[in-house]
Parts: sequence; C-alpha cells; structure tokens
Amino acid sequence: MNNNKIYLYLTASLALLLPVSGRIAWGLYILLHFNLLVLFTTLLTHGIRRLKLEKFRPGIICVEIISLTVLYKQLLNILCPVAAITLSLALYFPAISSVILTILASAEFDHLKQDLSEKLKISFSISGFCLVIFILRDVL
Repeated sequence: MNNNKIYLYLTASLALLLPVSGRIAWGLYILLHFNLLVLFTTLLTHGIRRLKLEKFRPGIICVEIISLTVLYKQLLNILCPVAAITLSLALYFPAISSVILTILASAEFDHLKQDLSEKLKISFSISGFCLVIFILRDVL
C-alpha cells in the first residue's frame, strides 16, 4: 500500500470519525450517508460526461453533494429525530470532506460499471475501517 492510499484512508476516517460521538448507531448513519454520496456522485459524474457538460462538472457536483446532504438530513429528521439532532452538523463533514472529491475526481472515465465498482470498493473499505473504530469506541 503506497503513501497516497494511507493518507486517503487516514483523511477519510478522520473526517468521518472525529465529529461523531462514540455510538455505533450514529456511525452507521454517517457511513450510510458517505456511501450514498459516493454512489450518487459517481452516477452524476457519468451523466455529466454523457451530456457533455464537463465544463460545469465541479459546480454541478458540489450542488448535488450539498443537496443530497440536506435531503438525507431531512429524511433523518422524519425517520429518527434523535439521530438528526445528535448528528446535526456532523452530517455535513462527509459532504465537504475532500475525501469524496478525491475518490470521485478520477481523470479518466471508464465504463460506469467498472468505475462504480472501483469507487464503491474504496468507499466500503473506508466504511469498514470506520465501523471497526466505531465499535471499539462504543465497547471501550
């Protein structure tokens, strides 16, 4: 594993771990949000490429990430208000985290299926590491 991947995992885990209290449930909400952001932003990136709107890609992706975060927070307000209050501003850390932009800022575009599987593989490995940390924080 080279240094770039180590820094990527460290940055991702810090952005997802630090603002959240030490409960597994709150960590699961944050990790679900992170993985949904990676999934939908990858799909949007390929949609932008198909529509030949590469010039507007950074702006569209930023608006989409913030919109998904607000939508996720509102759904959390409806489904689990206690989690929404507890996580309040911590839900915005995965959205503004440079990790998501690092994962999604691939210079070359492959097929959607290959690109999606590659990015979700990275996202799930970050989520697995964070989940282990959340479990250790809750148990200890």
